[in-house]
Parts: sequence; C-alpha cells; structure tokens
Amino acid sequence: MMPVRGTGRRYLAISLEGGDACSEQEVSDALYQAVGELFGDYGVSCLQPRLIEFDEETSKGIVRCSRSHTREMRAVLALITEISNREAAVRVMGASGTIKSLKSKAALK
Repeated sequence: MMPVRGTGRRYLAISLEGGDACSEQEVSDALYQAVGELFGDYGVSCLQPRLIEFDEETSKGIVRCSRSHTREMRAVLALITEISNREAAVRVMGASGTIKSLKSKAALK
C-alpha cells in the first residue's frame, strides 16, 4: 500500500504597507474576508488560507495556502485595500515550500 501524501502547501511572505499598525487578528480576518469575497466559500476551502505568523512591529508575516492555488492567493492579497477600516496594501515579498527557506529568502526573523 502506498503512503498517503499530504496536501502541498506554499508559504508567502507578506509585508503590510499603510499608515496604522494592524493586529494579527485583524490581518487574519481581512485575509479570510478577501478570499470569501473573491472566491466564495468554495474558494476558501480550495485555497485553505491561513495566517501562520505576523509581527505587528515590522508589519511582516507569513500566509499559507494550497500549492495548486498560489496564483489565486497572490490575487487575493493584491486586492486587499483596507484592514479594519484603515487603508492598507499587502505586498508579497516571496514564496516557498517551507517556512525555514522562506524566512531566509525574505529576511524574516
């Protein structure tokens, strides 16, 4: 019997650009809301978005998504224009298959 393979994942390093600092919960809520608005509930289940970590001081974080839907996740992040009624823009700094290599590539903690 062949072993069951897990679902492939991609990790995206993000940077928030905007005037005010946002909390980790606000960024996570904005992420789910943006995926839901663009792709609906089906899209949320396909993309499997998740904010892995977010540093409120530097406004940088890591978002996880399904490997086969990385392009769609980048589109969602590009379309986020506000977080908690404050203007914000999300910039993708890099992508990788592991958190460790992403942190070294994107100069995260």
